[in-house]
Amino acid sequence: MGELGEQDIDALFWARYAHTAQLLNLFIVIIDLAYVLATWGSGPNRPALCALTVAALAGVLAGAATKPELKIARSERRDLIFGSWCLSGTALIAVAVWLDGGLSSPLAWLLPLSVMFTAMVHRPKLVLVSGTAALVMFLGLGALDDTEASSVTRVAVRSAYLVALTYAAAVTSRVRWSHYDSQATLRRALSSLADHDGLTGLLNHRSFHDRLEHHLASQPSGEPVGLLLVDLDHFKEINDGHGHLVGDEVLQSVTAAISGALRAGDHAGRVGGEEFCILLPGAGSDDARAVAERVRVAIAAIAGPAVVTTSIGLSSGIVGETTARQLLDRADGALYEAKRAGRNRVCWLKAA
Repeated sequence: MGELGEQDIDALFWARYAHTAQLLNLFIVIIDLAYVLATWGSGPNRPALCALTVAALAGVLAGAATKPELKIARSERRDLIFGSWCLSGTALIAVAVWLDGGLSSPLAWLLPLSVMFTAMVHRPKLVLVSGTAALVMFLGLGALDDTEASSVTRVAVRSAYLVALTYAAAVTSRVRWSHYDSQATLRRALSSLADHDGLTGLLNHRSFHDRLEHHLASQPSGEPVGLLLVDLDHFKEINDGHGHLVGDEVLQSVTAAISGALRAGDHAGRVGGEEFCILLPGAGSDDARAVAERVRVAIAAIAGPAVVTTSIGLSSGIVGETTARQLLDRADGALYEAKRAGRNRVCWLKAA
């Protein structure tokens, strides 16, 4: 199995959360339903409270089957959706507490539990929102309650506990997410180092060929694709005559020239000392030749620290009808023809 990408790690994180959340919700709803049934003859509003609990149970079971958290986690509006979800859950708890007689109901303990549940996985901002909502709901229930449980002293003490719990949960969430973010940053940095050439920042030999293979395997059949093999002319003379430091500067200037000549969505890699390879998704032969000519002209226009030209071999093909090996072989053959014909030119061979 290959290494997990950042999106895969994120999806795995939310998958674990979804599994834990569903089990916890199921456990709580079953306890609530058992409580309602056990106190059917002694508690208020039992039919309404039972209907609410059964509806919550159906929602938990539907969530376990569809796992909407995984789809939401990939949405750009993830925080808004999850925030609304948490607030809806808090409001549902408040309704259940009110139906069960107010703050004397054991269901009132679900309000701080909802804050703890939010802190399991969400960021501090959402934890604070959840805690604030729980506090507002608790104070609202206290205002509607006329039993001993709603005395000013009891409400004040329990509110203070809820505030303290929210603070502790937010701090815990901040620590957890700081660690997660630092690990994600480290993974991205290591992935970039593994996939990119240290001098030019372009894809390295391995990652470029992986990108090429992936493109041909993932795109729909019939889509055109172009490939450029770019080799600097007489680059050894630059290293011998000016030194390797100047040679490195030239390579960086060439990289900038190539990057400026490419279209959005093109991929360039440094696949050898002075050899570059460029993948042109969706490019037919005419488009590929236009890009190749722009690359050639841009490199020839480099003013210093040394004058350099390039020979470019071009191949094109159709996804589903050509392989990476065929594209590379034909581009290599075209590059040989460009060198033989006098260098500083583009030569094209079409892939079958």
